[in-house]
Amino acid sequence: MRLLIAGGGTGGHLFPAIAVAKEFIKCDEKNEVLFVGTKRGLEKRVLGIEGFSFKSVSALPLAGKGVFAKLKSLFILPFSLIQSMLIIRRFKPDFALGVGGYSAGPVIMGAKIMGVSTGVQEQNIVPGMTNKILGKFVDYIFLAFKEAQMFFEKGIVCITGNPIRQSLFQVDTKKAYEVFRLDEDKFTVLVFGGSLGAESINKAFTQNLDKFNGIMEKVQIVHQTGEKNFEGVKEHYDNSTVKAFVAPFIFNMQDAYEVADIIVCRAGATSISEIAALGKAAVLVPYPHAAADHQTKNAQSLEAQNAAMMIKDEDLDTSLMNILSELYENRDRLKELRDNIGAQAKADAAKEIVRIVIESVAGKVKNVS
Repeated sequence: MRLLIAGGGTGGHLFPAIAVAKEFIKCDEKNEVLFVGTKRGLEKRVLGIEGFSFKSVSALPLAGKGVFAKLKSLFILPFSLIQSMLIIRRFKPDFALGVGGYSAGPVIMGAKIMGVSTGVQEQNIVPGMTNKILGKFVDYIFLAFKEAQMFFEKGIVCITGNPIRQSLFQVDTKKAYEVFRLDEDKFTVLVFGGSLGAESINKAFTQNLDKFNGIMEKVQIVHQTGEKNFEGVKEHYDNSTVKAFVAPFIFNMQDAYEVADIIVCRAGATSISEIAALGKAAVLVPYPHAAADHQTKNAQSLEAQNAAMMIKDEDLDTSLMNILSELYENRDRLKELRDNIGAQAKADAAKEIVRIVIESVAGKVKNVS
């Protein structure tokens, strides 16, 4: 059986897709998976490491762009559709799954035109533009949150949760500390702003390291900066007394999660799902310009359940270091956050999506909720 997965661009789209792909191969080693995205996205450099084949199309984004950029995107769309249909004709997939990101649009539409069974996987409470559009045409809609169901009127809706990479659970703790050259007895803060980094979070750390309220020598940091800010952030850490591992991108996130006592990150649905599955305490900083402000909704939902703490982007400078210092001192509060977010984990999402995909191809889908 062959599965085509389209989309990506960021880790929030790509990593759940990788989880589905690995589960699909696990079901039968003869199964094949092909990823289709753009050369500009994260997928090109990650998928080779993960061992998956990748093809690119020349799609361009529409959402959040100016008039000229939108016109250019629309102009190139027919060419992207033709590229997609040629890839589909060669690969001959049994099912095509869109995981969000603008490159999924022409690929899934091409698959639909060519009579291939199709679906989308939506990670957030508020769906992205591509999945909203594709949701009007595809056969199956896989949702992480039941609240997102209101945005889809057609197709078979399946509430599965977000797929989690099983590699996150396959960790040697001692080796994880060695990978980052860290001390096992120090309090470890993991910082990341998504696969592309977050400038406001980067600045909040580099400009406020001296506000760790007397615990600087007891704290160490693993910081994923994104490519753009890497050099500047690393320089700040090099000139401080805080022990830190700094990288533009961390491929072995399972090790980073393992050493973390507290995580500071954006409130994307994929990050939240992984944090919940691993039972990690988190301080969430929603990206203020996310579509429909969905990251704030994600974070507020967890904060209301006492499952995470939230800081607005504009409050980072005044609040972040104080909150981290307080959590360092209050281990009972850390445990409370870990327990509450861990209770929300859904570990079998990838398995459920693959089950439905395989049964749909066989023509016997059942037990879909």
